[in-house]
Amino acid sequence: MAIKVNLKKARRLTKKMELRGISPPKKTTISMDKRYTNLIKNLSVNRPNGVWCADIAYVKALSMEVSNSSEKEMCLDATREAIKKYGIPEIIHTDKGRQFMSSLYRYFGGHTNMNASI
Repeated sequence: MAIKVNLKKARRLTKKMELRGISPPKKTTISMDKRYTNLIKNLSVNRPNGVWCADIAYVKALSMEVSNSSEKEMCLDATREAIKKYGIPEIIHTDKGRQFMSSLYRYFGGHTNMNASI
């Protein structure tokens, strides 16, 4: 038997009975990848293409790809476009997101002689 209550009463009863919803576990990125270190920690950059930083973001970018998902192929396409426009950087610094830690992205970085940094 169901009892109709308004939203305010439902919230009040939920709080009073200390009920909580079931939440899915948080998904995190790779906690630490031992293959790469932070190469830019104390680095002084004084020339163009010394260091690039790659991330999925919403700021002005050297190159841009628009997609409804953040797949590794989209990240590779954006990196290729930036290289065409600006040349190959010495270091490409990324976060530990799965798109940048994928074997395809690492393969691409190794074949362009970019040093990877996380």
